[in-house]
Amino acid sequence: MFYSFTISLVPPKFIHMYKMSSILLSGLIFLTPLSIWAQKKKKWSHQLEQQMLIYRTDSSKWDYRLFKQDSPTDSIMAPRELFPFPNGAFPVPRYDLAGKFKYSGGEVDGYQKIFHGKKLNGFYFSGGKTEASKILLKKKNNEVFFAILYIRSDRDSSKDFKLSSNIFSRNSPDYTCQGYFNGNNVAVDFLAFLTPNRDAYAIVDMRIFNLNFGRLILIAPQKDRTLRSYQVIIPLLSSEEMEPYLDKVLNRKDVKSFILKYGNL
Repeated sequence: MFYSFTISLVPPKFIHMYKMSSILLSGLIFLTPLSIWAQKKKKWSHQLEQQMLIYRTDSSKWDYRLFKQDSPTDSIMAPRELFPFPNGAFPVPRYDLAGKFKYSGGEVDGYQKIFHGKKLNGFYFSGGKTEASKILLKKKNNEVFFAILYIRSDRDSSKDFKLSSNIFSRNSPDYTCQGYFNGNNVAVDFLAFLTPNRDAYAIVDMRIFNLNFGRLILIAPQKDRTLRSYQVIIPLLSSEEMEPYLDKVLNRKDVKSFILKYGNL
């Protein structure tokens, strides 16, 4: 009786407005979960990360072609002794299971320069544009996620100096790279990675670097065979933009001072 009495006092136009509002509200209630779901699918999430971990142990999701390539009896991988970490023959989930976040075109480029009597050698590593990075990259096709320069003695002859690097796709959708420098009896190993949620770290001879505070690392072996490091914040650059940028940043006062500092080999 109470509800019947109340409704009978509401003018017809307000009843109509109430019905329309109810329809709109119910429509919003129905659409909101779909909208949230669609939005979440555009970002790498904890749930997606967990799903990829499950795929690692689910043999129905493995890429057997890659597994055969990586197996010790039929391996196309680099020899174990070339790098700090051997490329282990793990079965890996098919790359397409990560959808638009999957590994896309990793690249490694070398860099060398004579700078005020110092020999500089290095590498920079880039990952292709994916769903996780396309907004940041805009028109760029890839991004340099790690760069390292090793400052050599001017007494280093080319035959005494060794270096190598590679970039690894088997952790898709993560980008992983590694390498080493070896000269004047001072060896430096390094490893770095970039994940879809934009975590990025490097380890250089067990020193850890958060690459969100600088993607360029300079390493200077000392005369007493210790090491010094300098981390440089750089803009978001593609592999095509990196070499000209390095040529320029070397002349920045703080970078130049580190390279030419007394005590460096």
